[in-house]
Amino acid sequence: METFAAIGLAGNVVAFIDFAGKLITGSLELYHSAHGTAAENQTLEDVVKDLEHICFRLSPPESAEGNIIGSDPPDFGSTLIPILLACRSLGQRLLARLESLKVKDKHRAWKSFQQTLKCAWKENEIRTYKEQLDLYRSQITAHLLTVLWGRQMHLIASQSNIAQAQAETGKTLNELIETCSNLGINVRRDICDLRNDINQSLAGVMVGHNDSSNDTTATGFPKELPMWLSRLYKESSALQKQVDIISSLHYPSFSERERTLKAPHPRTYDWLFDSDKETTKMPGSSNVFNWLQKGKDVFWISGKAGSGKSTLMKYLYNHARTRAALSRWADGKELVIAGFFFWSAGTSIQKSQQGLLQSLLMHILKQSPGLIPSICPQRWNVSRKADEEEPLWSMSELEDALMKLKTQISIPFRLCIFIDGLDEYDGDLSDILPLIRDLADSESIKVCVASRPWTMIEKFWGQNDGKRIVLQDLNRSDIWQFTHEQLSEKIPSRLEIVTATEYSNLVREIVERSSGVFLWVFLVVRSLIRGMTNYDTIEELWARLLELPTELEEFFRRILDRGDKVYRRQTARLYNTQLNAMDSNLTALDVAHFAQEDPYYALNNLFCSRHAKMVGKLEEITRQRVLARCQDLLEFTDKGVLQFLHRTVKDFLETRGVSDELMERAGLDFNAHIFICTSMLVQIKATLQQQESKTLEQNIAQGWYPIKHIVTCFWHHTGKLASHHRLSPTMLAAFDNAASLLHANARSGSVHSLLWNEISKEDYHNGWLMDQGVGHGVPEVLAVQLPKAGCLYSTDVTARELPLEMALTSMRSHNRLATINGLLRKGANPNETNDNNKSVWKSYLSQMTMPTTQREWLLEKKILESLLLHGAEPTLLSHDILRELNLSPSREERLHPDQTMPNIGPEISFLRSDLPFRSRKRLQDTADTADTADAECPKRQKATQTKLTPTASPSSFTNQHDSFYVSPHA
Repeated sequence: METFAAIGLAGNVVAFIDFAGKLITGSLELYHSAHGTAAENQTLEDVVKDLEHICFRLSPPESAEGNIIGSDPPDFGSTLIPILLACRSLGQRLLARLESLKVKDKHRAWKSFQQTLKCAWKENEIRTYKEQLDLYRSQITAHLLTVLWGRQMHLIASQSNIAQAQAETGKTLNELIETCSNLGINVRRDICDLRNDINQSLAGVMVGHNDSSNDTTATGFPKELPMWLSRLYKESSALQKQVDIISSLHYPSFSERERTLKAPHPRTYDWLFDSDKETTKMPGSSNVFNWLQKGKDVFWISGKAGSGKSTLMKYLYNHARTRAALSRWADGKELVIAGFFFWSAGTSIQKSQQGLLQSLLMHILKQSPGLIPSICPQRWNVSRKADEEEPLWSMSELEDALMKLKTQISIPFRLCIFIDGLDEYDGDLSDILPLIRDLADSESIKVCVASRPWTMIEKFWGQNDGKRIVLQDLNRSDIWQFTHEQLSEKIPSRLEIVTATEYSNLVREIVERSSGVFLWVFLVVRSLIRGMTNYDTIEELWARLLELPTELEEFFRRILDRGDKVYRRQTARLYNTQLNAMDSNLTALDVAHFAQEDPYYALNNLFCSRHAKMVGKLEEITRQRVLARCQDLLEFTDKGVLQFLHRTVKDFLETRGVSDELMERAGLDFNAHIFICTSMLVQIKATLQQQESKTLEQNIAQGWYPIKHIVTCFWHHTGKLASHHRLSPTMLAAFDNAASLLHANARSGSVHSLLWNEISKEDYHNGWLMDQGVGHGVPEVLAVQLPKAGCLYSTDVTARELPLEMALTSMRSHNRLATINGLLRKGANPNETNDNNKSVWKSYLSQMTMPTTQREWLLEKKILESLLLHGAEPTLLSHDILRELNLSPSREERLHPDQTMPNIGPEISFLRSDLPFRSRKRLQDTADTADTADAECPKRQKATQTKLTPTASPSSFTNQHDSFYVSPHA
């Protein structure tokens, strides 16, 4: 039973016990009845209706399945439902007693009737009722403490039990509130206070402290308890629905771009919050701080590539002074701040409109979940089961929800949105610029955007007077601060020949030559620091500075050409690998073997063993080796992910001339996708040799062991190879073999079971590789002929199986039917023969196993329908399968000559009209022939009349002349 529904039902029980107790003791005073009658006008009839209403609310739920936060412990339902039924039974007896009195004096005023009613009760009857109510009170109190604190309470009114229950970590509201905290969702404090008030009251009931209180009822419950429980039920249910909806907006790389951006150098960008800054009077500048406090519409931060826009946006978005300034703009209304950082090198959603809208909506609803009913009414009003996930968000739904923010009036609020990297959006800017403009066309919403000065953006906000800055015109002081502090820390103290004046002149020249491009400054300072480490003189430092190009692309070209020539081939391979990597998300272990010349080194088991033995040291060694070859252009994040120093580096390497040059340097035989697939396969095979350890088990359980990343990456790049017709049967066979070994280890209960659960929801089987390939978007794997078992290095393959045959006979996953239909639509022929001269259709029927569930029967019916519609030879179907699949007509039906097709059932009724005439005629003839054979052969008739039930074992059909297949030559 749903936990929060249990709270609500328990509240109904409390209300009944309170009402019944007062009724029996003659102390019932109704202040306002359920049907709206004023107290002074209430009659016996009104009291009966109120009791009927309360009894109706004691009905147990139709299903004990949870539909909000998951399955409850089984004892929740087993303890509450009996209490509900017992109270309802008592209520019905009380109703019967009142009904008998009502006949005599139906409209008598309740106040004058109470004493008469009290005298009508028999003493032993009152005592019995009281004892029952006391028992129900104890049971419901214990049950509520169980629900609220997640621990089974014994019906012993002892202080120690109460203390123990209160000390236990709750498994209901506690878990929900913790989830809200983890997601960053604001939770109203009164829901926690309400739960604590209820708990204290119940504790008092258990130990009898409330019996003499003026604030309690005759049954010992606080007067407010039913109302508290009702509120707790409603608010907890609403909170859980908020969590479900907000969680559905989350995606794995939600805040990755913002997190990977480096923090600005200390004391840079301080001018943003200085309203008296002289730079605000410079051409092309404006006062950001004033806009935060009282501005509206859109503020545009523009700047050259590498000028520091993203770093500034992260600084502005997260700074406490930003919130303080915006709070003045909000003027007492609820303030919400949302942000999104486009990232061209990230995942597809990180550079898409879907990612923008989804992230903004999640930020907004996390801070103000009370907005959900008004801007997401359809989702809010739909009830879902506990195991039913929220559906994916469509673009129109996201846009509609955001636009409703402009008109909603349920919560007075002010919203400020920060969007970085509009120029990194992977789409047509005309799709999102009008949307941003329309969103900011509201008194309660404003937007700050950052981008390069592209023409399309200039058209929208180029004339944004007072609401635009050009960053390279304003960051000179920041560049000076960074350069001065970085170089002053590295100047050797014994180089006294470098005077302060000479040093200042050097810094000043760097600022002048930078043209406001922070990235250029970063590279120059790094080069000068290397010279200082070598004790360069001031003249040598000047010479180093003057020879460095002032344009970024020229600077990158210089780095690319001046690397150690012995590393040039490996360097080019690393750049190519990073450019082609899935979501640019490779780790040091993923590129550890970049120097290997054999593209399929993963097939060498000895090599994989060495990898497994040194995996602990290999990560740090690889970091050093990569940085030694790709210094200044590649780096590792604090999470160990390889990335380009800046987006401009990726742009430079992707230019036509540079890209072709890198391919030539890497070697024409090098393929980044093959290298990555091989690397992933090495790690999977090494996993098989990992020693059992608690550390490894913890890492897997906590998601730190990247097995899912490894497998996903393998299939992603396998798909890239498939699109270029470069699939390797040997590589796929090795992957399949490693998976089978991992599953075998997992079945023994080892730590490998955790790994297997991460990569597959089903057991390994003969067609597992096909299921995985199709599931990861690589259906081409169906057409690959794998080497024979045990011959991974051989080019010898098994007899050719056609893709449709593979899908029919080997796949098990939920993608099987869609894959079969897709192949048929693309022209696959069920009657085509393989190398064994056996048709796909015949192979399917001969290997078909008896379905054991209704769902399996329905699936096979749909597959048969598709195959017959696409020309499968119907004469191969046996009479048994015709009958079991409702394809076989009855003898009576075949006696009517005007009936061209048998009554085949609603599931496949389309066969009457859609099946080609020849196939329909052969299907009819096959059924007639089979029936004649049954009549002529008593033994066969007896065998075929044996009922084939879906629950029968497959073995029971293997000896019945191959039930699913009849040879055309029989």
